[in-house]
Amino acid sequence: MSAAPMHSIANVLPAAMQVAKLVCRRCGNEVNFAAKQWRQSCRHCGLVITRPRILIAEQQDQEPACFICTDRGLVFYQEQQGRLLYEFAARCTCRAGQQRSETGLPQVDQVDNIGSLDNLARRNRLQWQKRTGRRAGTALLTEAAEVPAKDIPF
Repeated sequence: MSAAPMHSIANVLPAAMQVAKLVCRRCGNEVNFAAKQWRQSCRHCGLVITRPRILIAEQQDQEPACFICTDRGLVFYQEQQGRLLYEFAARCTCRAGQQRSETGLPQVDQVDNIGSLDNLARRNRLQWQKRTGRRAGTALLTEAAEVPAKDIPF
């Protein structure tokens, strides 16, 4: 008997949030979502089922403000201990990461196992450009203001 292949939660989570139907965990009834709907009550038992608004399919084509986490607020990384592979999450330092409510998660700049954040952002940028067929903006710091050279006081 072969085991099912393991997937990274970073790859599975966005696809899971794009579903139009979810099964109620209380009664097993199928609950359908409209295109932009993110909350629905089960018609059978009344349980309120919420689908996170951040990962709805319409927002997947928008250019992320942060290519480190692609506006999820979390960065997933793996660590191998012996023969076992573990997956961890860290909060991004961007606005989306600061708005997350998980406690106890380190920030990406506090974790050594993630590697270079520049390489991660570059790889995510290239994947986004390939998926959408559009060119991403060149500014790495989206909130930085440009200061003319003549206004610099030195």
